[in-house]
Amino acid sequence: MTPDQGDDDRRTGLGDIQDPVAALDAIAAEISVAREMLARGDAVDLHGMEVRVTRFCEQLASLPPGSGQSVRPRMLGLIDALNVLEREMRQVFDETAREMGGFSARQRATAAYGRTGNR
Repeated sequence: MTPDQGDDDRRTGLGDIQDPVAALDAIAAEISVAREMLARGDAVDLHGMEVRVTRFCEQLASLPPGSGQSVRPRMLGLIDALNVLEREMRQVFDETAREMGGFSARQRATAAYGRTGNR
């Protein structure tokens, strides 16, 4: 599963940041979905979000001077939300590493992929 909204930028408004607030809100919503997925134990793929954030930052830099100031508080909130997501992901990773630490390589593979039958 992924919080990725797909490549259709028209849904998120990130193809052209006429409304930077809406674009940031769309990214914040993706972060919330990623956190919910992580809390359920689902795999989280952040590639699509990373692409959109990069595109947003590039486009924000091309706006007239001073026009980015209005979204600064929202951007700082987004950074905080990303930091929380990172901490939660690291915690899950650390817990998984601890659980897997006592297993041999074969046991880890069996646990990860399930048994394929008797040989």
